[in-house]
Amino acid sequence: MTLANKVTLIRIFLLPLFLISVINYSPDKSSLRYVAISIFILISFTDFLDGYFARRLKIVTETGRVLDAAADKLCLISSFVVLSMFSTFPEEAHLPLWVVIIVISRDITIILGILFIYLKFRQLYIFPTKLGKISIVCEMATVISILLLFKYSFIIWNATVIIVIISGVGYLIKVIKTFREGGVPA
Repeated sequence: MTLANKVTLIRIFLLPLFLISVINYSPDKSSLRYVAISIFILISFTDFLDGYFARRLKIVTETGRVLDAAADKLCLISSFVVLSMFSTFPEEAHLPLWVVIIVISRDITIILGILFIYLKFRQLYIFPTKLGKISIVCEMATVISILLLFKYSFIIWNATVIIVIISGVGYLIKVIKTFREGGVPA
């Protein structure tokens, strides 16, 4: 197992600790919010770190690409769901359900696109884009802004929704183009 993949696994193993901290948070247990912030920042940093190691050490693998994408989806979707449905944060820091639905819809679109390409061409094709990476950063910024009880978190999550939608459309176009061109690029 490569160093990059080990870092990705650390991100996945940190997730339950983050979720437990958020779910158990209440105003009288404010220390849990700080624990959640620290863990989520570490999760976000490991997302950068695994990619850095993979590229820098030239250890990019198909397993690593799948694991990294799965870790991103798992961490962000579960964070959004918990912050929307199970948090006891103040109203201005409460993530609306419609934001979660849009983010999950984009991720389902991406996963279905990858699945359809695999079923049609028998090749696993994970195609990260710059806009997709920007979307991940925006989603992470949304989570952090909520954990910080930032009064204007709604601005960040609205900007995130716009980027997520544009990114989702971009992925959809890429899937359609793959089918039209008759296969996965070499």
